[in-house]
Amino acid sequence: MARQAQLVSQHLENISHEALSKYQDVIRSYVRGRQGIYALYRKNEIYYVGLASNLRSRLKHHLRDRHKKLWDRFSVYLTIGDSHLKELESLILRTVKPSGNHSDPESYVRQSIKLRASFRGALVKARVRRNGLIRYKNKDYNSPSHAASAVVKRSCNGWTFWKYERAPGDWVFLNELRR
Repeated sequence: MARQAQLVSQHLENISHEALSKYQDVIRSYVRGRQGIYALYRKNEIYYVGLASNLRSRLKHHLRDRHKKLWDRFSVYLTIGDSHLKELESLILRTVKPSGNHSDPESYVRQSIKLRASFRGALVKARVRRNGLIRYKNKDYNSPSHAASAVVKRSCNGWTFWKYERAPGDWVFLNELRR
């Protein structure tokens, strides 16, 4: 009987925030060039769940982003390939509902917002609708990252992929809305 491939091939669990800072080289070498799901914890409760095609840079980013002081431990689950990452992340988010992932679209969107990005030399356009959904090619996506992933055909951070027009001619990354 043939053995089925595992969804999670390796993992690190319950690693302290301090260990990530102190032993970056060791952890980096373990996750280098690997994709998977990661979880940030605050006081033994899941605070934030994410997926990354480059776990090394994503974890390093969380040491200095808006979440930096809101978590104290993390876990990573490395996968072989990324064909089911989005579905796995969506399942976790829908069942666990981590507080760090919660972003009320209405808190960002008061009116429809035009988005654009450059991908492979082409200008790509989308729109954030008033209900918070992102419309790209006549399909709605519930997050900027899902919409960006539809463009690039792999996992992508939509907050740093899409730009919006803050003022006439002043296009800035969507991430600026969260600051």
